[in-house]
Amino acid sequence: MTVLNEAASLPTVLQALEQQTRLPDEVVVVDGGSTDGTLAMLHGYTGPLTLHVLQLPGANISQGRNAAIEAAAGSAIAITDAGVRLEPAWLAAL
Repeated sequence: MTVLNEAASLPTVLQALEQQTRLPDEVVVVDGGSTDGTLAMLHGYTGPLTLHVLQLPGANISQGRNAAIEAAAGSAIAITDAGVRLEPAWLAAL
């Protein structure tokens, strides 16, 4: 997931990922240079998800996604964004 100043919407997508019927093995988040507390929120996360946070100031969404894919440990990758609402079975259905 690529983020830039998503402190307001990040809790919603993290909660949606936590409520998946099949939890993700990991969540790779690439921050493109947030100035609104997004990074502090990510680094302070204590929920059940395994978060990997990468900082790539100035990265656009494509560069961020490419970096996240490269950093991912799994062989299957699902991509989402901070501003979306996910159905609980979204990941399991993929």
